[in-house]
Amino acid sequence: MENNETYINAKRKATLLKEFYSHLTTYLVVNSLLLLVNYLTAPGDWWVLYPLIGWGVCLIIHGIDTIVKVSGFWDKWEYRKTEEILHKERNNYQTRK
Repeated sequence: MENNETYINAKRKATLLKEFYSHLTTYLVVNSLLLLVNYLTAPGDWWVLYPLIGWGVCLIIHGIDTIVKVSGFWDKWEYRKTEEILHKERNNYQTRK
């Protein structure tokens, strides 16, 4: 059973990474084309910076979210917090006796 859960967890992480890499690739291709269009049509007016920066911020947020999920940060935090609460509950129960 653990092998199956391990596989499912690894598959989920691989999917998250694939989605981020796809987003990054799309960002690079589209913004390269926009940069080219901007250069060819209005070289003095750099309107391309607006989508570049706006989409770039979204890409950074997506990257941070992916790193946090793939690293298992929340799962580890949840486990530690559960253990901490259990420990406190056991101590409270012991002192009430």
